[in-house]
Amino acid sequence: MVTKDKMLNLSAEKDYATDTNDTELLEEANGKLYNIKKQYINRAKTIVTDQNPYKEYLIENLEYIKSQLAVNVIVRTTEEAVKVLKEKVDMRLIFGIDNQYTEVFESELFFKEEYYEGIEATQEEAEISVSNLINKKDGFIKINYSIEENKGLGMWMYRLSIYTAKLSGYIAKDSDTGRQRYFLKSNSNLDDYSYDVYFDIIEIYEICNKCENQYLAIKQLCELLNIQIQYEIDQENKYKNNLQILQENKLLKQSYPILNECLKHHSELLEIVNMEGKKYINYSSNSYKGENIFTFSNEFIGSMAVKENKDDTKIKYGKGTVNPKLTLFCLFGLLHKIPFEELPKKHRHKTFGYNRKENYYIVPQYTESVLLEAQNRVRKLKEAKVKPTKFTGEKCKVIFGEEIYKSVFGNYYKVEEIG
Repeated sequence: MVTKDKMLNLSAEKDYATDTNDTELLEEANGKLYNIKKQYINRAKTIVTDQNPYKEYLIENLEYIKSQLAVNVIVRTTEEAVKVLKEKVDMRLIFGIDNQYTEVFESELFFKEEYYEGIEATQEEAEISVSNLINKKDGFIKINYSIEENKGLGMWMYRLSIYTAKLSGYIAKDSDTGRQRYFLKSNSNLDDYSYDVYFDIIEIYEICNKCENQYLAIKQLCELLNIQIQYEIDQENKYKNNLQILQENKLLKQSYPILNECLKHHSELLEIVNMEGKKYINYSSNSYKGENIFTFSNEFIGSMAVKENKDDTKIKYGKGTVNPKLTLFCLFGLLHKIPFEELPKKHRHKTFGYNRKENYYIVPQYTESVLLEAQNRVRKLKEAKVKPTKFTGEKCKVIFGEEIYKSVFGNYYKVEEIG
């Protein structure tokens, strides 16, 4: 069971990181705390019904909540949005919890669990054991069970959870920070506020709405309360601008004809790279130089792009086709490969099956200066009489120098295991 001191220490780390704008410490503390509580959150998602009272209240009072609780602010980062949600929004009014602070109530999301497991010789005997355990109970809220064969033992294993009653909880507010927490009590004494675990407004929302992940809960709450995140707005606009340039093609033809001539055979793949990057707009801390970080396998990107044969049939791009195109995009500055040593620690690993570092990318906004530089690099290739399809690392060094070579080919070399 998670101890009170451990939960408080991790929360203090998060609060300090948020207040000091230390994104790396915030990410680390947030990850530790969320991983500890994730076991509760995931289990609660499997137990709670789609028509739970908190969710039903939210749906039935959606317009009222929007009109009365909307924060109506624009913040710079995801972390700032989280801070607003925790400090400025009364979770009781979101979920219809009609209780004062520290007043104990029955939780609508968490239940007392009785757990049983055993092993039987046959599947039928395991089913009988589960049935007998259930029948011994006078009443319960919900049951979850599984029966699986253990082939190594030649036996059948059963696991049974019987949820018999609602757990008691209370909401408390920190008078210094204004942050609310939803506590699950560890006893039945109304005057004893000892607890096993607590949750914030985002985690309670994630559970009652069965959100796929925490970021989705943040995003939906921000939409509900009109909290706009400038980082996300900027990233969305960037990809919209880039895709418009690539798909309409008018600007490239008129203002960057040399670049356009080179890209016309590769633009479909570059569009797909941009669309893939757009999918990974999430926490502003998951960024590099202000742009969202993303990764992909070349096989995956190739499977999304097709080319037409002479007989009008369509085939997918193979890895051998994708790799040189991505190299060109990096050379032209239309796709940036992030130096391995500058990646957040959680992203530093090797590509499975290869003694290479995994590549992570950012896409810049295709501004006038970016497109001019891309065209200049195409011009240099032409002057050196190097076809884009014949471009190699050695030729890159000779034509563009060591710095650009490293930015294009730098992450493809053998490394020691990361500790």
